[in-house]
Amino acid sequence: MQAPPVKPPTPPEPKETHGLMPQGMIKGETALTGDRTLLGHTFHYPRFVDNAFTAASFHVGSSIELFSQSKVVSNFEAAGQAETLEYDRELGFVRLSFGTDFQPDEVFTFGVKAEYLAEVGANEETLFLYGGQTGFDIRPHIKFRLARGTEAGAQLALRPFAIISGGIRAVPQGLLRVLATEITEIASDLARTQCLVEADFGCAFNGGTDLGESIKLTQRRYGGGAALNYAQALGRHLSGQFSLSVGAATSSTSATFLGDVNASHVLVQAGFSPAVNFHPAAPVGMTLEYRFELDKASFDANELAGMPQGADVSATGHRGAAGIYYTGRRDLMLGWIVGIASLQDATRSLQAAEEEPPAFIFAAQFDMRYFF
Repeated sequence: MQAPPVKPPTPPEPKETHGLMPQGMIKGETALTGDRTLLGHTFHYPRFVDNAFTAASFHVGSSIELFSQSKVVSNFEAAGQAETLEYDRELGFVRLSFGTDFQPDEVFTFGVKAEYLAEVGANEETLFLYGGQTGFDIRPHIKFRLARGTEAGAQLALRPFAIISGGIRAVPQGLLRVLATEITEIASDLARTQCLVEADFGCAFNGGTDLGESIKLTQRRYGGGAALNYAQALGRHLSGQFSLSVGAATSSTSATFLGDVNASHVLVQAGFSPAVNFHPAAPVGMTLEYRFELDKASFDANELAGMPQGADVSATGHRGAAGIYYTGRRDLMLGWIVGIASLQDATRSLQAAEEEPPAFIFAAQFDMRYFF
């Protein structure tokens, strides 16, 4: 009687994965590899640095930000006279962000990033001279995985994108310009003077400038560009991400007292983000981020804004952040990020961006991203 064959022993799991299978793995992933995992290291998506991964995901985030810019010079009209005031511009921001990416193939995704921003002056001078603003920024994009080295722990991707942004700002000081004009006209018009005496302002301003238009400043920007992104895992726990983005856009700032201020922009951003992921010892990861920004703007002539033809400004910015993330599940990324920035702003300051002191921004943000 022949003895039954001996069943070969089951080979043990590789040392790197033994007892360490992560939770929430997405179909097709292993302990060592996945759409955003290399060498067993699962990458975070930084706040300011673009990522190199073609993963399907859904993202929401929110932040509270404080903006401070010292010794801003404002030129305005009061009682028909030109006035200049130096003040500290203080603003409070609330920013809401949303994004989604779909993955028709493991090397290709398409999606959109969107942000809504509400800001308001945080001191008396800023409320009057700057006012408040709401705005949006929408960036449709596609992403191609150019190269992936599973054994080397590296990935390279290209992300072309479009820029569609705009906003409306309410500037209370614009009322002074209208009131000065209207009072002069009313004084020479007996019927309208009677309206003013009777406090019938609807009658007094009938046929005059639309008061709503007098305080409204609109901004629009359209363009596009591309980002080249690289990710490198340095074993299970350490990694680095790098990004270079180049784009171009046109912008228009419109107001009753300025007309249209139009400009063309060249946009450059470069950043890097080292990170550590302590999983599986602890479901915690940490990141640092830095991004350099350049917005080189060339303005069309505008006499009302004192803008000569071809006026150029190069506004630079530096952004940094530190984040802490929950890393207990492969399909979920939760992060709390603190950011600081030092910026020149060609949009808020127009041609004076290089002359004004930089603005400082402090931000506290929460991010949630689900992978599917």
